Amino acid sequence: LKLYLLCRFLLVQATLDNTISGSTYWGTVGTLALSNPSTPKYINFNGVYNHLRIRYTKENGTIDKVLIRN
Repeated sequence: LKLYLLCRFLLVQATLDNTISGSTYWGTVGTLALSNPSTPKYINFNGVYNHLRIRYTKENGTIDKVLIRN
């Protein structure tokens, strides 16, 4: 996962559910604290998941790009 963003804290969450609903359980498979938002950051995790999502705490700016490579 290669990240270009302007935020302070990021969570990578995953689920084994086949369909997403309001009751879907999301488990955190990786966390990343960002100190320099202009530098690309990497995070690695292992697993077999049906869906991934990225959650973040916004301080200022926007997420420019999230690249997922599998």
